[in-house]
Amino acid sequence: MIHQIRKAEAKKIMNKRARNWLLILVLLASLMVLIGNYLSVKTREVITAENFGEVTELQRLGLGSILELDISPDDSMLAVASTTGIQVYELKTFTMLFQLSDSWSERVDWSPDSQRLASVHYDGTLKLWDVPKRKLEASKQVVNDRLKAVAWSPDGKMIVIASGELLTTLNAGTLDIIKNYDVPRIEEIVWTTDNHYIALNTGYWGLSFLNLENGEVNILNGENVQSIIGDDIFVNGNNTGALVVMYRKESRELISGDGFSKRLFRVDGQGFLYSSWPSLIKYTLAKGESETLLDYDKEIFSMEMDWTTDMSIIVSGGVSGNLTIVDTSSGEILGNIPDYYCCFEHLAWSPKNNQLGISTRTNWLTVHNIFIWDLFSNEVNAGKSKYYEWSLLDKEYLKIHYVSSMAWQFGEDLLLSNRMDFSDTLFVWNPFSGKVLFEGSPAKENYNLFGEVILSTDGKYLAYFSRSPSKLIVIEIRTGETILTQEIKNCGEKLFWSPDSKLIAISKCNYNGVEIWDVDGGAQISSWELENMGKIYLDMNWRYELDTLAWSSDSAYLASRNRGGDLRVWNASTGNEIYSIEAKNNIVHFSNAAAWSPAALLLAYNLPGGLALWDMETNTQVALIDNFDGGIQSIVWSADGTQFATIGDDHTIRIWGIP
Repeated sequence: MIHQIRKAEAKKIMNKRARNWLLILVLLASLMVLIGNYLSVKTREVITAENFGEVTELQRLGLGSILELDISPDDSMLAVASTTGIQVYELKTFTMLFQLSDSWSERVDWSPDSQRLASVHYDGTLKLWDVPKRKLEASKQVVNDRLKAVAWSPDGKMIVIASGELLTTLNAGTLDIIKNYDVPRIEEIVWTTDNHYIALNTGYWGLSFLNLENGEVNILNGENVQSIIGDDIFVNGNNTGALVVMYRKESRELISGDGFSKRLFRVDGQGFLYSSWPSLIKYTLAKGESETLLDYDKEIFSMEMDWTTDMSIIVSGGVSGNLTIVDTSSGEILGNIPDYYCCFEHLAWSPKNNQLGISTRTNWLTVHNIFIWDLFSNEVNAGKSKYYEWSLLDKEYLKIHYVSSMAWQFGEDLLLSNRMDFSDTLFVWNPFSGKVLFEGSPAKENYNLFGEVILSTDGKYLAYFSRSPSKLIVIEIRTGETILTQEIKNCGEKLFWSPDSKLIAISKCNYNGVEIWDVDGGAQISSWELENMGKIYLDMNWRYELDTLAWSSDSAYLASRNRGGDLRVWNASTGNEIYSIEAKNNIVHFSNAAAWSPAALLLAYNLPGGLALWDMETNTQVALIDNFDGGIQSIVWSADGTQFATIGDDHTIRIWGIP
């Protein structure tokens, strides 16, 4: 008996030891992963003028922004036209079947038999795709301008496409042009079921019908916002994406079901769907009545939608990083399709260079979405923005705290500050923990007093403009103490913190000049005006308007870009211009970027369709990346200078470095 007890105790001890060893092995494995991740960052090569030619794309986030959703006539597939191409999904399983194109696709339309897709592109190309064979069937350069719409005829024999003021019909089999029609301001096109008319959305001109037989265009406006041709009921949309349901005693404008793409609806049947934020509504033509099918989450749904033939399933999204498929009768979310983001705006590298804080901008009725992209696991986690709900009964205005800036404080916490357009309250908060580090309401009398609100590089300070009177105010976030209040002559436009968070550069709105202030000392370090400032206000030539400023890593230099793309480098202490590069074209841009490497005097800046690197020491352009589809909006370097992130016009984020 004693022997059996000892044997059992020994067995327990062995099992306990085995569990302990197993736990130790798991911990060691986890430690090895962490060490490997750490070493992978530390051993990545710093980007220099000498090795920049080896820089390549390391990672990419997102499939771009959705330009159109189109469910196939047999309700089996979903085609997405996005800024990165055309993706086709199986609607039942929500899995991607294939990607037909990898270039910017403006619009897509299914053939009546669901076997082919027609797509139009930014470069004026029309393409036909054989869906079962998953290959390009035909391609034709129709115009040298952006094509904005495409539609198959109901009998499948013709395709109609539209650019700005030209509508073209083509043979669907050969792509031979049948006829061109001059129609101004074409936004969307839809065929009538008899193949004789094409309905046109012409923006402010309203709903028009083109008679293909005689080429006449009949414009409907005013009270004639609905038109019935045979079995087709057309509902007009305007150029803001709003659906005018009916005109009776007053115009009732509602957000359309397909938002910025299908602003013109053809309805075959007894009703149609539309979105009146934040509800999905079904309008029954026979009764002339509307019923709310479901109230949806404004952080999930966008104004880009499409639905199945029986209106039982609706697809929407591209706001919070997902396409969402919803049962319209129950409101149940049937599934999600990931990786669609709209309008990346702010980026911030974590101090360890392993994460990227991201904010996206959507429409004015939607709060910003916040994400952290883990570059090791490639996972994206969503945070929350701050906003006030609105109340029509209380007649309160919608107050949204748009994200103004991002910074990593004390090495770990991602912090956000708000922009003041719709709020009288300053906020600094962590979007993942929900912790508010600073809250203040210094403008209760007038919420429009504020200009830009910017966090310092180290996340310790908050700087903002007061517009009446024009003042620069700096607050220490932890204590809430105001450490600088300085009146700014002729008002300020934008704020730019130095890398060491000791200096602030101000771009001035009236004189197109620059001021630099010492935060601790409260003294102005330097001030200067930019040349050609008179042309902005006298000649209304916005090419010379200051767009952005960028500090060098040692806070000794400032780079400036204007709307025309000119690059200048200034001595921050004296305001003396060191050198300049004038853009070769005279095109006005609204996203000219510049960013200094933190590890060297290298300046990265965007060009049309690419990115260039300027070496401060040799005063020469040393390298160029030119394989961007649509250009670059923003450039942000990692803290160690081994990588940089770019926001593209295609609404994707790319990480660049040396493999």
